[in-house]
Amino acid sequence: MPDYTCGTCDEEFSSEEDKLEHELNEHEEELSSHDKSEKKNKLNKMREKKKSKKQERNRKLKMAGGGIAAAVVVGFVGLQMFQLAQGTVPAVNESLGIGTGVH
Repeated sequence: MPDYTCGTCDEEFSSEEDKLEHELNEHEEELSSHDKSEKKNKLNKMREKKKSKKQERNRKLKMAGGGIAAAVVVGFVGLQMFQLAQGTVPAVNESLGIGTGVH
């Protein structure tokens, strides 16, 4: 895992996002307005990218959940239709003449 080091105080961070937050919070007065703006924009892009990935993952989970729910409903309806079809088949009782041909 790459380490990110602050250019001002040589403190190490596990992510570039942490490093940028540190530089903007701890060394704000030492940065030029251009550098501040650049770092803020980069940090915002990183956060937006992370947020959009999370939203995409949640959207996929919702789609999968909907698909599973639809499959359960279709299976239940199919089972009910099968049971209904089985119930409409006439029972054969030859001793009483039920279910046998007339001629």
